[in-house]
Amino acid sequence: MRMGLLVDVAVTLGWAALWTAANLFVARPWWFPSKNKLTLREAQVAEYTVGLIHAVISTGIGAMVATDPSMRRDVIWSSSRVFGWGYLVTMGYMVYDFVLILQALANPTPFSKGERALQWQYVAHHILVMSAGFYKMVVRTGAGDLFGSVCLLLEATNIPHNLRQMLLSAKLTERPWIHVPESSPAMLLLGVCFLLMYLMCRFVLVLWLFVLYAAQIQVPLSQVFSNIPYKCTIGTSMLLAMNAYWMKFIVAKIVRRVRPSTTSNVRNVKTL
Repeated sequence: MRMGLLVDVAVTLGWAALWTAANLFVARPWWFPSKNKLTLREAQVAEYTVGLIHAVISTGIGAMVATDPSMRRDVIWSSSRVFGWGYLVTMGYMVYDFVLILQALANPTPFSKGERALQWQYVAHHILVMSAGFYKMVVRTGAGDLFGSVCLLLEATNIPHNLRQMLLSAKLTERPWIHVPESSPAMLLLGVCFLLMYLMCRFVLVLWLFVLYAAQIQVPLSQVFSNIPYKCTIGTSMLLAMNAYWMKFIVAKIVRRVRPSTTSNVRNVKTL
């Protein structure tokens, strides 16, 4: 096993430990003593808060790489030292969040059938993401760094989402003063921001890569799919399919908000 792989794994586990420590601190900081047992709602607020912090950091790293003009000279083979270290932050977060999901599934706290199925979908999602990250650790090539930076930018959608869920869930915690009701204009604004950012980051940015590659190899956009390496086609197709899958739940939630009497049991989407 190469030293570089060991370093990457160590850094990933280090970030996972930092995210775990952040979760514990947010759930019950030392300056907020309480004799009450930590509730499920408080644990959820801590998870959303840590997710919000990670989303901001991940978005910043992705933006630094994606806006670098040198990265667009070769869409597939461009390499970035910033991304080489930055994606390990998200790898560590995925390990941390994966453990939380497994703990939730093992917890006797009752889940509805739909909620339990959703948790297992999160498990499958995290396994795919961690497998892709570990593959990059093993191969250690600059190929895909621009695509990877776009994947980090997908986390931008979780900024309004996690902030919204954090403010909604705070009502049943020992810090209810940060609660904002769902009927407030602030919640509506965050919901609109989430929808717009979801469409922009999870569809437009991915398709933007094809536009860049078409310009690079100087072919019409309609012919780029027949000229792109099959690994790139498979990777982007899987990403777009996954985003489209989650999009249907977002649309269902919007329909429920507009027509609350006609829809029910819509999932709370927590995306990558």
